[in-house]
Amino acid sequence: MTTAQALIPIEQVNGIELFTKDGLPALLTRIEHEVAGFVPDLSTAAGRKEIAATAYKVARSKTVIDAAGKELVSGWKNQAKEVDLARRQAREYLDNLRDRIRQPLTDYEAEQLRKAEDERLAAELKATEIEAYAEHDVWLREQVVKEKEAELAKLQTAAERAAREETIRKEAEEQARREAAKTIQRERQRAEQAERDAAAAAERERAQAEQAEQDKQEAVERERRRASEEAEAIERERLQHIEDEKRADRHRASDREIQRRVNSAIVTAFVTEGIPEETAKIIVRLVVSGHIPSMEIRY
Repeated sequence: MTTAQALIPIEQVNGIELFTKDGLPALLTRIEHEVAGFVPDLSTAAGRKEIAATAYKVARSKTVIDAAGKELVSGWKNQAKEVDLARRQAREYLDNLRDRIRQPLTDYEAEQLRKAEDERLAAELKATEIEAYAEHDVWLREQVVKEKEAELAKLQTAAERAAREETIRKEAEEQARREAAKTIQRERQRAEQAERDAAAAAERERAQAEQAEQDKQEAVERERRRASEEAEAIERERLQHIEDEKRADRHRASDREIQRRVNSAIVTAFVTEGIPEETAKIIVRLVVSGHIPSMEIRY
């Protein structure tokens, strides 16, 4: 689009500044000022044609502004899609990273459950063995009693039988005390050993859990620092890009203002020499567009 088609060249429309920085009211005011000095002339065909052309320029300026807004909204929509995609990728990546970081602890917990089950089964087996030993001891004592009873039956006198029964009773009691003492001692030793084993296992588990937690925290901290550094780098790059765009816009605006002042001065000089203003503008436009050989305007 050229200045003959619209009051504002399309290259002067920055969508972000126009629609997000209160730039639209200023631009509309500028357009109105551009046409404020226009005096309609209905008396001639050229005057009527100029009225239509000026109105057309206003309409084309509207199209330029509307197109800039559509382009800006389209860009935002594309950016929103990219952000949603990046968020989904980040969630999947971090879920996978979380699982990989926690995998050693997950494996450790599974191993502890397996060990606990093994210890439970071993304890049940030990209890079964103890019960079997106790039943066997009872069976042995019963056999001894049966043998003693058979021996008593062979005694002829009641006195001998009574004396023998007393001896057997005392021997049985002594044997029972010895067996009970042995059983108590074995149980005490087993309980003490189990307590020592449990304490050692608990200490190992605590140390391993602390190490795993420390490793996890360090991994999370490293990932957090990396993500923070990446976010800061992206933000710096974005701000630098915005600043570069602003700087380029200022340079372009400055160049256009210089061109406008130079062109206006040339038109004024032509008018001073008696050339009609409209003709002077046409001449300047032709020179600027390069349609006149060996002639140029240096800004």
